Amino acid sequence: MRTTRSQRRMVRAIAPVVGLLAAGLLVWQGSYAAFTASTSSPGNSWTSGTVALTNNTGAAGAFVVTGTASFSVTNIKPGQSGSACVTVRSTGTVAGNGRFYVQNVTGTLAPALAPQIQLTVDVGALPNGTGAGTSIPASCAGAPALANIINGVALNALPTSYGATGNSWTLAGGTGVTENRVYKITWTFATTGTNAGDNLLQGRSAGADFVWEVQ
Repeated sequence: MRTTRSQRRMVRAIAPVVGLLAAGLLVWQGSYAAFTASTSSPGNSWTSGTVALTNNTGAAGAFVVTGTASFSVTNIKPGQSGSACVTVRSTGTVAGNGRFYVQNVTGTLAPALAPQIQLTVDVGALPNGTGAGTSIPASCAGAPALANIINGVALNALPTSYGATGNSWTLAGGTGVTENRVYKITWTFATTGTNAGDNLLQGRSAGADFVWEVQ
């Protein structure tokens, strides 16, 4: 059977298309037939740790984040002093360093009482947990052996930030771990050295916030 010229032209035109289709089919069949293997590490996640501090200056010695004043004394005179203990509790999951400092100091304008209110701070270790012996009352009854960290420093000269003071407590941290420290704070109304200087302080007041911070 003889082919016409137009038929030969059609064959030449479609031959490349048929060739491409055939090549694609071979590639698809080759890919489909290849061996495969895979491995994975699924479900990756990240959760941050925590730092958490409370102290026992809440009602009836309850542990709270923001408690009440350890001291609220009036009618003091030069030479007087007083003490109170505060138990600080950490339930954080990460290790850190605990530090004590003051903020919002008042009574610094002349005639200033703040320079004459001098603080001494001692720290003692308590057992971990929340049972007996892990908290000391404000009276300091049952307080453990204490180590001094601040000795007779004027209220207005105490550190006022975490970075300005030294470490007083190294915390291990850990899930389900409760760590405790007792801080005994003693104040003394120091004399100016003269009756005239002391008389200028009559009716004056001074104040500060006690802060414990862990980082």
